[in-house]
Amino acid sequence: MDMIISMTPQKIPFNNYSDNNYDSYESKQIDKIEQKLTTLFSELSAITTHIGIARNGIENIESNINEIKKTLYTTTEKFDIQLKEHDKRLDKLEQHKSKVEAATIILAFLITTIAAYRVFF
Repeated sequence: MDMIISMTPQKIPFNNYSDNNYDSYESKQIDKIEQKLTTLFSELSAITTHIGIARNGIENIESNINEIKKTLYTTTEKFDIQLKEHDKRLDKLEQHKSKVEAATIILAFLITTIAAYRVFF
């Protein structure tokens, strides 16, 4: 299950203490840490968004690849059917060729016979 964690930059109230034990140096350090954490959360949020966009792009690419595979499979099936039909036609043409060759031989024999008949009779 896809889960995208939404991280919104939030200011963490580290320095809202009224305790006098914190001096200004520590307060400044805490402010720097707060700024860095806020920046870090902003960057993590941007990265999470980009990961979501990339994931959607990958899913779209996978979908397109699957469509292409289906189209190729269908086209291949159609091509195979057409190839079988052409093979059948070629077989019929081979049969007709054999019949024409046989008829040509018979016709040549008849012509030769007729020519020989005319010469001798």
